[in-house]
This record gives sequence, C-alpha cells and structure tokens, in this order.
Amino acid sequence: MKTLIHRLPLFSLFCLISLSALRAQTAEPYMKGKDRIFYTYSYAFIQPNVDSYKSTLRSNENLIQLYLETKIAKKFFVGYGLGYNSTNFHHNLRISTNPITGENNFQLIPDSIDYSSNRLNVKYLEIPIELRFRSQTQKGRSLRFYVGAKVGYRINSYARYKDDVVNVAYYNLDELNHWNYGVYTRIGYGLLSIYASYSLSPLFNNLNDEQSNWANQNAISFGLSIGG
Repeated sequence: MKTLIHRLPLFSLFCLISLSALRAQTAEPYMKGKDRIFYTYSYAFIQPNVDSYKSTLRSNENLIQLYLETKIAKKFFVGYGLGYNSTNFHHNLRISTNPITGENNFQLIPDSIDYSSNRLNVKYLEIPIELRFRSQTQKGRSLRFYVGAKVGYRINSYARYKDDVVNVAYYNLDELNHWNYGVYTRIGYGLLSIYASYSLSPLFNNLNDEQSNWANQNAISFGLSIGG
C-alpha cells in the first residue's frame, strides 16, 4: 500500500503530461497560448509562534503545474489545471511518534544537539486557477503578470530525523492539515518568472494542548519559475 501511495504522484504527473499532449494534438485552437507547464523552485517557511523555532535555507518547495488556457479579452487570459507540490521544511522542530500510544510529539531540538538532518515533507495534488495578463514585446517574448489561487489535498507526508546514531522517519502525520489552499503570483519575462505564494490554511490542525503553540502556522514561499 505504501508503495502505491509513493508512486501515485508520478503516475498522476504522467497522466497530466499525456493529457496535455493529447489536447495539444486534437484541440490546438483551444490550447493555443503560452505557459502550459511551469516548474517552480522556492524557499519555503512557516510563520512561527515559538521564539526558539528556527528554519534553514535548505527548506524548499518543488512545484510542477500543467495548465489549459482560455482567452477572455485582449492580453487577458484564464489559466487552470493541475499541479504536484512537494515541500520540505528543514527546521529544529522534531516530530516523532510514540510507539506505544501512537501519538505524535512536537519537540524543539536544543542547540546543544548535533544532527545532520531534520525535515518535514508534505506532498499535495493541487488545482490552480489564475488570471493572466501577458504583453508581447518587440522581440516576441512576453511580459507576464499572473495572479492565482489554488487548493490542494495532502497525498503523503513524513518527518525524518537523522544524526550519527538515529535515522528514522514517521509517515502520514495526523496533525497535518489534509487541505492546503492559498494565493500566489507570478511575474516574469520570457521563460523566467518570480514566484511567491501564501497559504491561507494552517499547516497543522487537530492539535492537543501540548501542541497548541503550532496552531495557525501558515506556509510562505518565494522563488523562481520556468515555463512556456
């Protein structure tokens, strides 16, 4: 079952790419336009309510999106499609599962503890929709300003901790929100764009009293997109 879950994102992306190629061949007038596929790499972090929480620059979001596009006015379009999002939070918040009770523990790692890796990974399948403004330049390239919203459903998650002695991972954490929705913008020229997003949904939910400090944590990311 775990193998099937891990392969689901790759299978879904294969289906999306195949569908995009088929629509391009059979319905070219409908698909006419640009920016049908984007890959985005961003720095991702959450807004902490805990002063001693620390995030590292290794934290990242990898996002692949496939779009259809409809023209609504001169230079204005609507893009909509599907996406796959894998976000890694590298931080000092260690999440572990009690083998006896099955409850998850949230603990901050003291500065005195030396470890090589501690990350929280969350994967979503997403549906984005965006309003697009695109202006053609004399060189045939486009200036773009896109504003969008997206909703995603969590398909996998794990917390991994590694030091000289321990290398352990805990999967499908109950305290993570199943849904992720937010807003984003993409501004660019040619193939490259600056990307920024803000999650309106909290990263964690269903927290107990000991975990309450981690409520209302919203994810933010900003980085670069390449697409066409």
